[in-house]
Amino acid sequence: MNQSWTEIVAVALATSLVTFISGLIVNLVSDQMKPRSKLFLAFSGVATVILTTVVVAYPQARDRIFGGDSPDTSATSTSSSSSKPSPPEKAQSTSTPKRHPSRTPSPSESTAPKIRGYIASARSSTASEADNRPPAKIRFWAYEGADVIGSVRFSTGGYAGRFGWAPTAIGKDCAVPYVRFIFGGIKTGKYDVLIHTPDVPNLAHQVDISDQTIDQSAHRGEWFRLSQEKITADSTGTSYELSMNQSPASFGDNHGCRRGAERVAFDAVWLRPLA
Repeated sequence: MNQSWTEIVAVALATSLVTFISGLIVNLVSDQMKPRSKLFLAFSGVATVILTTVVVAYPQARDRIFGGDSPDTSATSTSSSSSKPSPPEKAQSTSTPKRHPSRTPSPSESTAPKIRGYIASARSSTASEADNRPPAKIRFWAYEGADVIGSVRFSTGGYAGRFGWAPTAIGKDCAVPYVRFIFGGIKTGKYDVLIHTPDVPNLAHQVDISDQTIDQSAHRGEWFRLSQEKITADSTGTSYELSMNQSPASFGDNHGCRRGAERVAFDAVWLRPLA
């Protein structure tokens, strides 16, 4: 029930009460009224006072007596019987929505690993010759068709994810595959020459790399330093070349040619400049 209705009822009840009490006083002092009528009138006055107090002081009782809108007791009953309060209404968000980038930013160049110098691997160009003029041109050229032993094979792994290999040969009459690592158009200066060997089993014990013989099986999965070279320019530019193959000293004394159980791996060569 609204506030205006409450005020109207209060004023009407107060007016009636004043009128009734005034009449009661007059009639009580009158000698013409019978005692029983005076008693009834007094009782009615007291009841009116009590009713007026209840109506004014207790709105819920007033609503029940005069037929006003009764409160929704179901909500009160539900909330008192349940320990979980009803969730608050969601307020409409007025904040600015977050902006998401259209793409993930690529890492800065400073965080990427950098290789100083030049590396030739089984992923480099397969051209047989290098142009000695800058910019640098790197080659990985493999000799094909080595009689019984066959051409260079390629497998997944090694430094750049791909390496070449060929089985070893046994017999004086064998011809074996080989690989040339060719660096053309590079800068002049001093370089360390490093060789990478893939981490694979059954590597050859005698492999010729230019004028040196090494045990590949002793360097699985690592770089090892072969030599130091000083590269100078001539009339056509700068270049450096290195070859790799099975050492002829490991062929044996028997004539003919057959495949051995080991293999020569052709992985990567790194020219690392010296400061």
